Amino acid sequence: MPYARMMKLAIATGGTDQGRSGLSAYLNAVLPRLRRRVEQAGGATVALGRRADLDAYAAHLRGAERIVTRDAWRPAAL
Repeated sequence: MPYARMMKLAIATGGTDQGRSGLSAYLNAVLPRLRRRVEQAGGATVALGRRADLDAYAAHLRGAERIVTRDAWRPAAL
């Protein structure tokens, strides 16, 4: 029985200096194209990072699921 799998691509934005480094320049250039290709193939993108990192790429993350690492990560109980 044929079936289709949905690709879900996770993009980690941590360590990208919110748009001030070479890595962030690369992410700004690649992210729109990458998201478009994944979505054209029927997939979805998920962005992981601190709120400041995700906000820096907000224009390129429209429609993408966002996971704020501070909200998702919980320290061990003492």
